[in-house]
Amino acid sequence: MKNLLILSDKEGWHSRQIEASAIKENFSVQIKDIRDLSISLEDGCKFIVDEKNKKINPDCVFVRFIPGGSLEEIVIYLNILKVMKLNGCDVVNDAHSIETTVDKSLTTIKLRDNQVLTPDTWIIRGFDRAYNKVEQLIKNFPIIYKPLFGSQGTGIKLISSLQDFENINNESNIYYFQKFIETKPSHDYRVLIITGKRKVSIFAMTRYGQSYINNFSMGAKCSPFTSEKTIIERSIEVSKIFNMPICGVDLIKDKNDIYVIEINSIPAWKGLQSVSDSNIASAIIQNIFNTRDIEKKILHTKI
Repeated sequence: MKNLLILSDKEGWHSRQIEASAIKENFSVQIKDIRDLSISLEDGCKFIVDEKNKKINPDCVFVRFIPGGSLEEIVIYLNILKVMKLNGCDVVNDAHSIETTVDKSLTTIKLRDNQVLTPDTWIIRGFDRAYNKVEQLIKNFPIIYKPLFGSQGTGIKLISSLQDFENINNESNIYYFQKFIETKPSHDYRVLIITGKRKVSIFAMTRYGQSYINNFSMGAKCSPFTSEKTIIERSIEVSKIFNMPICGVDLIKDKNDIYVIEINSIPAWKGLQSVSDSNIASAIIQNIFNTRDIEKKILHTKI
């Protein structure tokens, strides 16, 4: 029997979905908060211990949550994942994937470096320099401010005036701006790609926001995907660039151009599940953790 460890801050909807699907596949399951784990290096060995100082060495780890914190804390959280992987554990998604995508600036740089269309972006340190740049940009078009390490739409602000900029609550002193791409009604696309060694499952939806923010967690309405296949093709292209077993791609279309606006290495799928007949958590378990030892690849698309 394989042992699956779910790293989550709480036993919420996503972790319960993964737990139920894993149990059906004859996994034993634990749910722990990564903040309760520590690294021990002794007697020539490296291992992870839990809050009771007990060694844990699961076969598989599914990462649902990496908390914020100081630089030291975040480095240790990622090192915990690295130690598990070095000990032979199947970690999804692993520390490298999270490092690459949690930082929006690095994600955008990597997309641009691979000739993937993204909105024009500016990353600026310091209020005064950011103020001057905003003053220049908004003469031509509105811009979007996003927290560099934010998720689920939290902290995103539309800036059409200097007053909008001054109202931003930003303690990091780092400003990440993108050109605002307006859609009427406001909408974008979420594509989830789950890649195993013998199967790839793809789930997609259109998200209609109550404002300029189209995240499900912020009240967006989810609808079954009915757009052209180029949205899916672009998402597959992006998932190959980032090479993650589970990858959430957010895209927006402006006239004939398709822009990738975000990559998610710890994607939520509650909205997607509401418009899908297939069990997404089951696809995660079956594609990724039950087939890693099978080399034959068979492409299967579910939209």
